Amino acid sequence: PTKPDNIEEQIRIMEDWITKKPDIMIFVPVDYVAMVPSVQKAVAAGIPIVNYCNRMAAGKTIPTSPFVRNASPAAP
Repeated sequence: PTKPDNIEEQIRIMEDWITKKPDIMIFVPVDYVAMVPSVQKAVAAGIPIVNYCNRMAAGKTIPTSPFVRNASPAAP
């Protein structure tokens, strides 16, 4: 999204990419609760999701390896 907290824009971006059927999506949610339906749609479409988040307290960024999970629609 153009703004880091724009949920509606990220939903539109996710919907657009789901229709393009990529082999995989690397995803940094702007809101980990609001984005669940979009992630579930991607998983239902057979698109694996890499959920990458590196935000730390006080705005610190720590390089990490992404946790790859082939989630099911029922996964939290």
